[in-house]
Amino acid sequence: LGEEQLFETPDDDDDRLEFFQARATSEGKKAADIAERVLTDAGFTVVSDPVKIPKVGVQFNFLVEDAEGGRWYVDVSGAFTTVRPGLMRTDTLWKTLGRIHVLRATDEPQNPSRVLVLTSNLPKANSEGDKALRAVGVDQVFDAIEMFDAAGVARLREYAKGDTVLPIPGFWAEADIAAFEATERRPK
Repeated sequence: LGEEQLFETPDDDDDRLEFFQARATSEGKKAADIAERVLTDAGFTVVSDPVKIPKVGVQFNFLVEDAEGGRWYVDVSGAFTTVRPGLMRTDTLWKTLGRIHVLRATDEPQNPSRVLVLTSNLPKANSEGDKALRAVGVDQVFDAIEMFDAAGVARLREYAKGDTVLPIPGFWAEADIAAFEATERRPK
C-alpha cells in the first residue's frame, strides 16, 4: 500500500461496502489473497501460509513477522460475496473468536501470541457481534482491521515496523488499551 493505494475507495460507508464486494468478486479474489497483499504492502513478511497450531487442530491464515522479528498470527475472517460480509456474520465471528481462544489457551504465559483479525467488514458498532468481539479484550484480539480502511492499514504499517507492545487506538479505545497495559498479560 505505501504511497500507492490498493484501490481508490468511495467516502460513503454504504458505497464503500458495495465497492469492495463488487471489486473483490469481479476480480475473483479471496479474502486471504487480498489480506496477504495488504500485509506484505504494510511491511510484514509472511512466515507461514497457513499456520496450524500443533496438537489442537486450529489453523490461522498467516503467521507473519514484523521488521524486528516479532511474530503475529493473522486470522482473515469472512468473504466478500455474502449479504453480510466479513465479521458481520455472527457464525463467522464466533468461529474467529473460538480459534483465537484455543490459540491463547496454548500460549506460554510469559510469551502470549499477538493476533490480528483482518476482515472485509467489522460488525456494526454496538451490534451483538461488535459487543462480542470487544468482550474478549485486547489480550485476545490485539487489533481488528478492515482490510480496505485507510486508518486500519496505517495501524498495520506501524505494527510491521516492530517493537509493538500495545495496540494503536482505532478498533480499541484508549481506555481499553490503558486497562490492558495495566495487566501483566501483554505480549513481550
